[in-house]
Amino acid sequence: MVEILEQLKQYCSCFDTDVEDSQLEKNIMEVIQYVSNLTCWQNETCETFLNSERKETFTAKDIECCGCDGGLFSTSLFYAQIKADTIGVTVFLLSGLEETSTILSPEEFFYSEAFQTLRVNVAKYLDCCGCCPPQMKIVVTYEAGYELLPDCLLPLFCDLLHVVNAKNACDCKACQACKPGNNEGIIVGFDEEGDETEQTILHYTQKLILSGYQNVLGLISLCGKNTQPVWGMVV
Repeated sequence: MVEILEQLKQYCSCFDTDVEDSQLEKNIMEVIQYVSNLTCWQNETCETFLNSERKETFTAKDIECCGCDGGLFSTSLFYAQIKADTIGVTVFLLSGLEETSTILSPEEFFYSEAFQTLRVNVAKYLDCCGCCPPQMKIVVTYEAGYELLPDCLLPLFCDLLHVVNAKNACDCKACQACKPGNNEGIIVGFDEEGDETEQTILHYTQKLILSGYQNVLGLISLCGKNTQPVWGMVV
C-alpha cells in the first residue's frame, strides 16, 4: 500500500496533505474495494484487483479418453494478470465413500498465455473402461492481479480519493448540513421534519464514474466472463 500511496502522491494534483498517511492508506483501500466490486474482481471476501492468491474449483467431466486431446482437461481461468509460474493444480477424486487428492507436478499441466487456457493431463485418473468412473474436481490456485494501480485508473482514483477523504473526515460536528436546493450530482434527503439534510455520497460517486470513467473501468473489468466464479466455485 505504501507504493500505491506514493504513486498517487506523485500523480494527483491538489493532493490532500492534511490527511495522515495511515488514514490515506485506509481511504485508498476503500476506493480499491469499491472499484474492485464495480469491476467484478470481488468474488471472495475483501478480494480486490491487486495481486493476490486466487482459487478456482472446476468440475471435470466428459473428458475424452482417446483422440488428439485425450485425457486433457482444458479451461480458462477467471482472473486477469495471471502469474503463470504460481499456478498449482490439485485433483480430487470421489468414488463411493472414498475421496483422494493428488497435487500435480508442473509437468502435468500447462498454461498458455497466448490462448489464455489451462490444460491439465488427467489421463491416469480417468476410468475409461469401468462402468463407474469417479467424480473429479480440479482445484487451481494462482496469483493474479495488479501490483500497482494501472496508469489509466490514476485520474479516477485521484477523484474518488477526494470524495472518500471528505467523507471520512466528517463526524457529527465537522461537516455542515447541506442547504435545500438543486445540487448537481448530489441527492439531498430530508428527515420527516424537513430540517436536516443528508448527502448521498454513493450516488455522487456512481454518477462521477459513469459520466467520466466507465470506458476506462472496462479495461480491467471481469464482468461478463463466461467462467464467473461464485465464492470460489465456477458455475
